[in-house]
Amino acid sequence: MSEQKKVKPKIDETAKNNLDGELLKDFEKFLDYLKQEKISLPWKSINGYNMKYKSKNVGRITIVENCIHIGVETVGWGKSDFDEYLEGQSDEITDMFMERLTHKCTQCRPTCGCSRGPGKTIQVLGNWYENICNNTPEYVFRSYNMTEMTLYTPRASHTPEPVCQVPIERIKKLITAKKEYIEKILAESK
Repeated sequence: MSEQKKVKPKIDETAKNNLDGELLKDFEKFLDYLKQEKISLPWKSINGYNMKYKSKNVGRITIVENCIHIGVETVGWGKSDFDEYLEGQSDEITDMFMERLTHKCTQCRPTCGCSRGPGKTIQVLGNWYENICNNTPEYVFRSYNMTEMTLYTPRASHTPEPVCQVPIERIKKLITAKKEYIEKILAESK
């Protein structure tokens, strides 16, 4: 068993052990933003942390050798209410989500979720989308700086392809969008 698994260090400790210079300073500012938004960061795995709001998943952060990986969720397939997630969101957030729907299933993981059929068929904003990648509801970003991060295709293959550069402020907006969606769902369940 690894030492980190026994200790389950806080994310700021892991950051100090794996990041340096401007990246560390900028990441610490990002952690301040998450704290301000009341997003908790429980340890998940070696160098990996969940982002949670009111015990609900927002995404995850992994820190590896001076590189940050951030995953931000939208709506899980179980709920599949993408319209409710998009309701009230800015065009910027809606456009980013609609871009995800252009990624068709390539059966990149034939032994798990994609093995049950080629992709998902979903309805979003009154339109039907067929054969959509199983990982569409999550954004995956990687970078060696916290100014701009690279957004990758939703496919889970070992070589996901870069889509575009995204400013950290837009990633924060995606986190806020998920937080607002969680608040909406929790209010409806009362």
